[in-house]
Amino acid sequence: MIRQASTEDAEAIARIYNQNLDEQGFANCDLTPQTAEYRLKAMRESGDRYPTFVSTSDDGRVLGWSSLKRWSTRPDVADVAEIAIYVDRSRRGNIVGAQLLCHLLGAARERGFRSLISIVLGRNVTSLRGVLAAGFAEVARLREAAFLREQWVDIVWLEKDLTVPDSAELARHLARFAPRKGQEGGGIMMQNGETGSYEFGAFRDNDVELGRLKHQARVGMALERAVWAKLGIKPGMRVLDLASGPGVVSCELARAVAPGHVVGVDANDRFIAIARAVQQEEQVENLEFRRGNAYELHFEAGSFDVVYARFLFQHLDQPQRALSEIFRVLRPGGMVCVGDIDDGWLMLHPEPARFPAFVAKAAAAQRAKGGDRAIGRKLYGLFKAAGFADVRSSVLPVTSQDLGLKNLLDIITGFKRELIPASQIEEAEQDLANVYAVASDPDAWGAVGVFYAVGKKP
Repeated sequence: MIRQASTEDAEAIARIYNQNLDEQGFANCDLTPQTAEYRLKAMRESGDRYPTFVSTSDDGRVLGWSSLKRWSTRPDVADVAEIAIYVDRSRRGNIVGAQLLCHLLGAARERGFRSLISIVLGRNVTSLRGVLAAGFAEVARLREAAFLREQWVDIVWLEKDLTVPDSAELARHLARFAPRKGQEGGGIMMQNGETGSYEFGAFRDNDVELGRLKHQARVGMALERAVWAKLGIKPGMRVLDLASGPGVVSCELARAVAPGHVVGVDANDRFIAIARAVQQEEQVENLEFRRGNAYELHFEAGSFDVVYARFLFQHLDQPQRALSEIFRVLRPGGMVCVGDIDDGWLMLHPEPARFPAFVAKAAAAQRAKGGDRAIGRKLYGLFKAAGFADVRSSVLPVTSQDLGLKNLLDIITGFKRELIPASQIEEAEQDLANVYAVASDPDAWGAVGVFYAVGKKP
């Protein structure tokens, strides 16, 4: 959540700012630690025209902060502001900084600023890359203008003209991190890169997608239970259901491990709300849902006996990082099971003429968002690289004889349709009509291979 900073945040803001001094970093040229009193005074003097914002975790911890700063006291440049963004060391390299920057652009426009200035040390490559990606342009570079950490460094000035509309490509990039109004205290809940190539709530028809997910879970439940039996899931276990979605599978998992406990984690706030409603309808008590993402699980090391993730890894641009986090939260001897797709094992016979083109369009669109439709074949190597022992990878064929051809088509094409860019959707709909025509053929057959990788934490 991103919200305007309060007086209670001053200590955390100062602490995060001072981390640069502790680390001998290159976030700025300051050599003097700041105090909570200094930050509090600065916030009071700046007022709403130059606000400070904080990004917080679900439990209220400040993960980073941003501010608009007065660039000059001259009245003729009052519509220009300087930006500042600092992220806690534990959240760097994630999306917190991008979220804060995107939110700050909106706050600046709301306050009528025409231009923003970012001043970055040349050695701070991460910050330079971030502001350039957000549409800032380098306007000046002072060569070796600062002597810091026993070396001369450049000072780079960048500017973003807020009066010029963002290009379509830039707007799409920023939309990944754009804030949406949340339900908690009127704050801002982020829907962004935490969700990888999947973002429920941003689809053309979210109700249809929700129905597809629930249908997929229910028609495949017998297959899920067979996987759990092989995995050794049993009563009394503590299980993490990662990317729990609408919660249908989580409820069944909770029944399987009762009186144990299941925690469902998903990056999407809407899914969390839906899952809690499903839990209430199903009257399952040994289950809870939390917002989170696969890259940063807010659990102590060794918290779970089993981590289960289905159809998540195809959406991740950093699957190895997610597996490292899974490894951390598993107890020694704990098991992980990841189930996912691979379009190399997707087939229909007779094959509709436009089926390959439709599949290729969807794969390209998902790849552009950081996803991978060929993740199934890669899971074995990823598990080995993450340090898991006794790694096994297998393919479970799911056929039209298992589910019915119409059900299979709904499952394998529904999400693909949502991936297609708007500029190609009319052609894609024609492709889909051609694909679904095969459902009327009583002799038609289809299959998809679901890859399951299992590993144990030594």
